[in-house]
Amino acid sequence: MRRFCLSLTLFAALAAPAGAQPPVAFADAGLHAVQFVDDKEGWACGDDGTVWHSMNGGKSWERQKTGTRASLRGVHFVSPTVGWAVGRIDGPNGTSVGVMLHTVDSGVNWTELGTNVMPPLAAVRVLDEKTGFAFGEATGAFPNSAFVTKDGGESWDAVKDARLPGTRAAEVLPTTKVLLAGGAAGKLGVVGAFETDGHSYRDAELDPMGGRAINGLAVSTAVSKTGQPMCYAACDGGAVLVSGDAGRTWGYANLGLPQAALACADFRCVAAFAGHVWVAGRPGGFVLHSADGGKTWEVQKTALPAPANAIQFLDDKTGWLVGDFGTIQTTTDGGKTWAVARSGGQRAAVLFLHARAASAPLDVVAQLGAADGYLCAAT
Repeated sequence: MRRFCLSLTLFAALAAPAGAQPPVAFADAGLHAVQFVDDKEGWACGDDGTVWHSMNGGKSWERQKTGTRASLRGVHFVSPTVGWAVGRIDGPNGTSVGVMLHTVDSGVNWTELGTNVMPPLAAVRVLDEKTGFAFGEATGAFPNSAFVTKDGGESWDAVKDARLPGTRAAEVLPTTKVLLAGGAAGKLGVVGAFETDGHSYRDAELDPMGGRAINGLAVSTAVSKTGQPMCYAACDGGAVLVSGDAGRTWGYANLGLPQAALACADFRCVAAFAGHVWVAGRPGGFVLHSADGGKTWEVQKTALPAPANAIQFLDDKTGWLVGDFGTIQTTTDGGKTWAVARSGGQRAAVLFLHARAASAPLDVVAQLGAADGYLCAAT
């Protein structure tokens, strides 16, 4: 019987069309960014060129075709119709190139701008229909990781003196044309029109992060005692940074959790509104919430244990959380409860093959499946 099954398997493999590719499991594609322009319409983007669109506050989602298999890491709509998505395509031998998509019809059609003209991209922030910034990795071919356009994306110029080795997040400071940018090696900077001849960069005054990356940034509508907007950063190694002077200086938030637990956590995203702050990442299954600007924190349980990559709140009640396996969760009570709007998990992330059932490593299945949230299968 075993020999017959093997022969059948080989026959099926030989009978398959040459070069046939399995269908892309868009439903399982990890999501890296989310943006709602109001309480009804929003987009989420991620791996395999996936873009999901919702018109009812995230209750249901429809996939928009992009024509690319890039890993999309950032999305930003400057209006309900005009938007941008950026990401990367990883090729052989460790090579990677940037991808930039643009739409003027709410994502019904996405147009790719240029090829091999930028390094791998991770974030985009557009100030108006003409001015915008794109951020990514610094490479040998592209030593600068920050770019600016002043003509709606027709051309992009490197930001002067940008010293960010790799940017993972960016956020706009209110009432200005200045952005916070952060990324690899614990680097934080401020990008904006500091000189009359163009845009440039300056470092923020930041305590050493020990090389831990900064993955998410948020600017609150609340202001500090000095009248400056409150800013927050989500970092690897369980660190959350707080700034009360528009990102010039930073300090560490006391999350009230054991150091051993924080050492196992990598925060990927942060959102802020008024005095509320939300932080999430890896491992999944929870969101840290502060109702007093980062002074005290509470743990909010999510509906799924999937690691989170991006979070957005429109106000102190309405928010969205996206992450691995195509997971999208929503809340209407400030994160006290999270509902699953959509999730993938149709493909097994881990497959165990054993001659005897007793040989299956149940401890590994428990760790990867129950603790980390990966769908496991065994034969």
